[in-house]
Amino acid sequence: MSDNVTNGPSDPFEKQSAERYREIAAEMFAAGEPVRAISAELGVTERSVRRWLKSATAQQVIGDIRHASMSSIVGARVEKLRKTMDRLDQLIQSEDERIALAAVRTDIEATMRLRGHEELDGRMRSIEEKLGIESPAEAGAT
Repeated sequence: MSDNVTNGPSDPFEKQSAERYREIAAEMFAAGEPVRAISAELGVTERSVRRWLKSATAQQVIGDIRHASMSSIVGARVEKLRKTMDRLDQLIQSEDERIALAAVRTDIEATMRLRGHEELDGRMRSIEEKLGIESPAEAGAT
């Protein structure tokens, strides 16, 4: 067996090219592409892709992309939520009692769901702490 197979490429250009392939694989995986599609696109085996995706570099790339994507989604949702809450406040002030009561009910239900999410988040943080796992929120802060 040659050194290229057992130890990877020895030429600096080949090493740079191989690292770029690994980054592309991580980017594709973070975007939701299945391993089979990634391997076909890059012309490598599925086993190679799976191995690449386990690397610390790939995990960092995947985490960064997912965090950025989630931040963008959350930002858009927060703006919509603000507008929704403003409209709900207007409806609560409605002269029509049915509309006002329905708006109050919606407000209470939304508050209860939020509280449930906060409780779940607290439980998840506790589990992550016990397992010694850095939470996504902490990872994004560093």
